Amino acid sequence: MVTLRQAIILGIIQGITEWLPISSSGHLVLASEFLQLDNSVGFNVFLHLASFFVILFYFRKELFELITGVLNKKKESINYTLYLGIASVPIAVTGFLLNNTLKEMFDSTLSVGISLIITSILLFFSRYPIKKSENISLKNSLVIGFFQAIAIFPGISRSGSTISGAMILGINRKKAARLSFLLAIPAIVGANLLKITEILQLDNFNIVIIGMFTAVTTGYLSLSLLMKIIEKNRFSYFSIYCLILGVITLLFL
Repeated sequence: MVTLRQAIILGIIQGITEWLPISSSGHLVLASEFLQLDNSVGFNVFLHLASFFVILFYFRKELFELITGVLNKKKESINYTLYLGIASVPIAVTGFLLNNTLKEMFDSTLSVGISLIITSILLFFSRYPIKKSENISLKNSLVIGFFQAIAIFPGISRSGSTISGAMILGINRKKAARLSFLLAIPAIVGANLLKITEILQLDNFNIVIIGMFTAVTTGYLSLSLLMKIIEKNRFSYFSIYCLILGVITLLFL
């Protein structure tokens, strides 16, 4: 059962690490292990719903323009929505196939340590695009979708893998960030639908809501910070942190 203290601690961790490319799911696993907290898959997934509300508010202007553009049959908006849909397919398939093994992933600090090192590698190579001035296309969106799919493993950052993947393909870092965060919307909704049974079984729902509110507050601040970091082209710096934490996890946990 999740206590108020656990909900607040995990909410803060979720909010801070969801947007920074250091893996919120990995940090939730490590925090649960280190602090002896209840590592509930349902609660961890539900916390990600906080990220959904953060995106809706932070990107409300972009979402409004995208929706109105589709309704007005603007080609650019329709194409962008299509790209989001295509990029969401890999994680939908992966999530469905691995749904029954997610619990084991959330119990393994070994897999988290390895995944953090993989995240570090992706962040490092985001500085070295294979092409320059590439636009988002059907092919690129599918490739970015595969980068997002591997983030189902705790320790691999969803924002880190998708933004890095887009930048490696040669997409402008601001466009890469926007695509990554909008891609989170169907991913978060899908994850909550897959784990709806575990979510409905959560005790003390009032405490769970407090945890989500904490995650929303810290998450908005975290996203604002990351956007500034991306503007200053310091996104890859997080590779050092992920590498160090991954090695420490493998050696000591």
